Order: sequence, then structure tokens, then C-alpha cells
Amino acid sequence: MQSRFYFERMIAVGGRGAGFSKRSNSVIDQEAKEQTIETYYRRSGKYGTHYGDIVLQAVDRGDGNLEFRKAIGDFDDSRPNANTVDVTYTLKAGSVTHFNNGRTYTFGINWDNVRSVSGNTYDLRREMREKGFLWDQKKKSWYRK
Repeated sequence: MQSRFYFERMIAVGGRGAGFSKRSNSVIDQEAKEQTIETYYRRSGKYGTHYGDIVLQAVDRGDGNLEFRKAIGDFDDSRPNANTVDVTYTLKAGSVTHFNNGRTYTFGINWDNVRSVSGNTYDLRREMREKGFLWDQKKKSWYRK
């Protein structure tokens, strides 16, 4: 029996019936380039412990459902006793909210294919409203009419 990874890989590269792409309706843009986000993690200071930017990874949950999760970054451990540590994230799709100005931007997402958005969306609520999504209190997710 072939693995799921093998099947998805075959479709992604056009194997077994080239020209057919199961991922064409994906909420994640398959042609998006990986973004490198460099920020910092501060252990203590005027605003307490915090990251310079809030970085969320976008995950395709199928059927037009998108989920935002906290991204995992690589910490620069070259100065272990420093108060501020550099953090680097490499993502194909997600969002970044800047600590200083509160602005949020998303990247690598096919918004035309998204039917609902769940997960860590508190910082994305302005953008969700601008894109025509409504909040569903019971499901705790955004949906498009």
C-alpha cells in the first residue's frame, strides 16, 4: 500500500494523469515562495516577556477550511544569557502581526478558495471582516456567506 505522502506528491508533481491537480482548489497557494521572517524574543523589559512579531502558520484543513497556528521558529542561541534573542521563521503561508504598530498581513493564501478560518485568529479579525467573513460564536471560527 502506498503512503499518503506518495499520493499527494504524485499529484503535486503531475504524476498519474498529468494535467490533473487535486490541489488547484487549495487555500494555500502552491506557487507561493517561502517567506523568512526575522524577529526577536525579549525575556524581560518594559512590556514584559514578548515576541517582536506574532507569527502564525496557515494550515489547509480541507474543503476550504483554513487554520492559523502559532509558528515554531529557530532561536539564535549564540548568546544564551542575552535578554533579547533573535528568532527566524520560514513559512510558505501564514500571517505576521507587528508588535510596535499592530498591523497584520497575510501571505501565501488563496483567499478566493477559503470558506472558513479557525484557530488563533484574534489578531486577524480586522482582515477577516474586510474580506467579508463573519464570526460564528458557536463554532468559534470565521465563515464566508
